[in-house]
Amino acid sequence: MTTKDTRRRQFRAGCSRLATAALLTAALAGCGMSTEDLTLGLIEDEPDSAAPPAADGVYAVQNGKRGRLDEDPQKVLKTWDLRTNLPRNVQFIVVDDSVATTAPDADAVLLQKVARVRNNIEPNGSVGKPAKAEWVIAYLPAFEVPVTVTRQENSPRILRVTPVQPLEPGLYSLTYRTGHSRVGGRFGVE
Repeated sequence: MTTKDTRRRQFRAGCSRLATAALLTAALAGCGMSTEDLTLGLIEDEPDSAAPPAADGVYAVQNGKRGRLDEDPQKVLKTWDLRTNLPRNVQFIVVDDSVATTAPDADAVLLQKVARVRNNIEPNGSVGKPAKAEWVIAYLPAFEVPVTVTRQENSPRILRVTPVQPLEPGLYSLTYRTGHSRVGGRFGVE
């Protein structure tokens, strides 16, 4: 393989990434539903002491209510329209017994933009369409979103995760590392 072939392949890969980002941006610009839909029938954000404790998990918080992000994949698919229209100032709650004994750790939280795969580039350099829609976490520094993590005053097992700046419209992934496992989910901001 020559240097010219390598440069040509790198150029194609770069163009493909730019085209993917442009198409994702255009597709998401047309999305929209009421941001209040996700809160219908959900639990209160800060229940009083008589309420049962919240189940371990990762939740999006809006309008004083919580909606679970780390649910069964079938439920996620059924409620996807409600998960992809969160406000730009959305906050998150992590509920886990393991956080009660350690200091809040922003390094344990990974919030980042998610990219849609529009084309697959084969080892031989050919470009083809994926068999189905794929959304991938690229683990690129440019896609990471800085957050602050604080303990909720009334419960040591609840952490509040807040993006440092309001989120731009798009799709995101939030994961929290609890010991040796990760919990989290995907969501969209309108």
